[in-house]
Amino acid sequence: MQSTANVPAASLVVVSVILNTLGLPLESIGMLFAIDRFMDMGKTAVNVFGNIMVAVLVDKWGVNFHPRKGITSRS
Repeated sequence: MQSTANVPAASLVVVSVILNTLGLPLESIGMLFAIDRFMDMGKTAVNVFGNIMVAVLVDKWGVNFHPRKGITSRS
């Protein structure tokens, strides 16, 4: 869930609100709590990988910026 903060188990708060809105019992959140730690690890790994790939692409395709010369193309 991209709309939650980068805090472990923050998605459980969102899930509890959704369960309450849909009229489902909040007791079912206990089942999700058991696997949420592993889901958070997976989401973190994907997030870190994506950030690394963007940094590599910006470095490869980016331009140089020099405070006195301005923006120059890479040679």
